Amino acid sequence: MNSITKKSDSQYAYDKLKQAFYDRRVSPGAAIPEHIVCKAYGVGRTSVRAAFKMLAEEGFVVAVPNRGVFVKTTTRKEISDYFEVRNEIELIALRKSIYDYTQEDIEVLESILRDEREAYQEKDFRSYLEHVASFYRVIIQKSDNPIYMDLFNYLYSRMHVLLVLYDHFERNEKLDSLIAHKKIIEAIGLRDMDGLRIIIVEHSRKVVENLEFY
Repeated sequence: MNSITKKSDSQYAYDKLKQAFYDRRVSPGAAIPEHIVCKAYGVGRTSVRAAFKMLAEEGFVVAVPNRGVFVKTTTRKEISDYFEVRNEIELIALRKSIYDYTQEDIEVLESILRDEREAYQEKDFRSYLEHVASFYRVIIQKSDNPIYMDLFNYLYSRMHVLLVLYDHFERNEKLDSLIAHKKIIEAIGLRDMDGLRIIIVEHSRKVVENLEFY
């Protein structure tokens, strides 16, 4: 019974801390004192440490020996480097499958785009990022190469954390991602690989440019 309680408390602390990142209540580089988390969420140190471990595995926090736990930090260049590699994977997948897209595939992408737009209107960044991942996974999956998917999932999981910490999408009156994804769908329909490269690279540049560093 005690082990079940501890697991439940760990998950509770983990969920609360993770939501704090999505709610912009914790800044990159900030310390997260163990005793404050214990008091705030009414859980023990063992549970908090387990929550910290889960967050560290995902890349949200870094444990520094003899100093404590700190929110992950990055640089604009690191995020740009992630985008550079991810872009090439997406473009390779598109190049391999561009003539295989059906009307049904296009409709799936359009449906996801509608979900993205709804999440943006509701200012639900967590849901929005999930829909963005789904959009690109459809594109990667169409290539029928599981290695591409493995690479994409790894990159996106790392980028997801950094975007949560640095991309204040709720402040953008007109989100470029929605525009870019609509253009991507149109370019796929036209089998326009040159256009797709321009759209994807330019979109990534704008995302990186609009990130807010502290």
